[in-house]
Amino acid sequence: MEKIEKIITKIEMIKDLSEELKQDKEAQCKLCNDTGWIFKKDYTLQRCTHLEAENFINTQKSIESFLDELRVGMPERFKPDQIPQWDLELISYEYQKIMLNKIQELSQGQRSNIGLFLYGPPGDGKTYSVCFIINSLVEPRIMHCAFFNYPRLLAAIRDNFHNYDVLDRLKELLFETDLIALDDLGMERKVEDPDTSWSIDLLYQVIDYRCDNFKPVLITSNRDPDELEDQIKKGIWSRIRGMCDIHKMPADDLRHLKKDEK
Repeated sequence: MEKIEKIITKIEMIKDLSEELKQDKEAQCKLCNDTGWIFKKDYTLQRCTHLEAENFINTQKSIESFLDELRVGMPERFKPDQIPQWDLELISYEYQKIMLNKIQELSQGQRSNIGLFLYGPPGDGKTYSVCFIINSLVEPRIMHCAFFNYPRLLAAIRDNFHNYDVLDRLKELLFETDLIALDDLGMERKVEDPDTSWSIDLLYQVIDYRCDNFKPVLITSNRDPDELEDQIKKGIWSRIRGMCDIHKMPADDLRHLKKDEK
C-alpha cells in the first residue's frame, strides 16, 4: 500500500510540474514540457521520446569522445561533420549494394548477429565503407556504435595496462556496444605464440562473446582469410566466418582516385 501511495505521489508531482511548465514559453518539448514524462489520462506515465533521443545522443557522444581521447576511434575525415555527403560512386555498384543491404539488415534487426568482414589491399575503401555503415546507423539513432582502430587499440591497452578504469571501459564497449568495428585487424605485430598472447586472448573473448550474444561486428583487414587465420588462430577465424558476411574489396586505391579528382 505504501509503495502504491509513493507512485501516486510521484505521478501527482510530475502532473503539477507539467501544468506549471505549460506556462513556460521556453519549454522546448511540447509533449512533456521538458519534464521527460507524459502524463496520460489513465494515470500512467510514459517516458517522452525526446528524452530517449537525448539519452541516445549523449551515450554515443560519450563513446566517441572516450575513444578519440585514446586515439583509437573513427578517423576524423570520416566523421559526419567532415563528410556531409558520402560519395558511394567511388565504390563499385556491387559493393554499394552490399553496404546498403547491410545497413538495412542491421536497422531492421534482420540477421541481427551477422556482421561484415571486408578484406583487400590498402586504400580500397574498407574503412570508408565501414564508417559509412556506422554513421548511417548512428545518425538516425538506430543503434550505438563503436569504431576501433585495432592496432591502436592494442597500443592503448598496453599504455594503460594498470589503469583499470580505462581497461574496464574499453572492455565494456568491446563487449556490450550494439555494433563495433575492428579496423585493420591483422596489421598489429604478429605474436610468436598465439596460445600465450594476451592480445589474441582478448580478441577471442570479444568475438566469442559477441557471437554468443547476437552482437554484430564489422571487421576490415589487409590480410586475406588464410593469412589472417594463421595469425589469429583457427578458432577465432571460425567464429568470425560464422558471424560475418565475407567480401573481398576491389583493388582500386580510393585514396589515389580521390586525390586525382582534386
